[in-house]
Amino acid sequence: MSCLGQKRVIESNTFQTESSNVGMVENQRDNIVNHPVDQQMALNKEQASLYERMLAIEKEKNALLEKLLKEK
Repeated sequence: MSCLGQKRVIESNTFQTESSNVGMVENQRDNIVNHPVDQQMALNKEQASLYERMLAIEKEKNALLEKLLKEK
C-alpha cells in the first residue's frame, strides 16, 4: 500500500508541475511585444551599414586595380 501511496504523490506532483508550466508559457506569450516599426528601423540601419561596407570594399578594389594597371 505504501507503493500505491507514493505513486499517487508522484502523479500528483507531476500534474501540478505540468499545470504550472502551462501557465508560465501562456504568461510568456502575453509578454511578447512586437514592434514592427522598430524592427524595420533596425533592418534599415543594418542595410545602410552593409552598403557602406560594400562601398568601402569596392573603393579598395578599384584602387588595387588602378595600381596594377599603372605597374604594367
